[in-house]
Amino acid sequence: MIVGAAFTPHSPLLLKTVSQTSNLLIQTKLALDEIAGNIRSLHPDTIVTFSEHGVVYPDSFSGDLHDPYEISFRDFGDHETKLNARPDFILTDNLQRYLRNKDIPFTLDSKIVVS
Repeated sequence: MIVGAAFTPHSPLLLKTVSQTSNLLIQTKLALDEIAGNIRSLHPDTIVTFSEHGVVYPDSFSGDLHDPYEISFRDFGDHETKLNARPDFILTDNLQRYLRNKDIPFTLDSKIVVS
């Protein structure tokens, strides 16, 4: 069951390790902190992210499945911040089966680093 949703910017400029101008984005940071608090209060089993980064196919939805994901900001000059996340295999399997049963093209890729 979906318990919440948010549409947010994901600018690396919000990270102090990437930009010294992060003070200019204080309102955005405060809003994201509020969203993070709301998400924590919902105690979701899984958090799904949609992003323009990654493999894009012109005629298919695509998902990335790797265990674990490494979240990195190296591409933005931050060589220190590293996070790991585990995939939800059951949700991914259910999604791909549903889409394929509806004849909606769907591909799975595997990329260890999410940036």
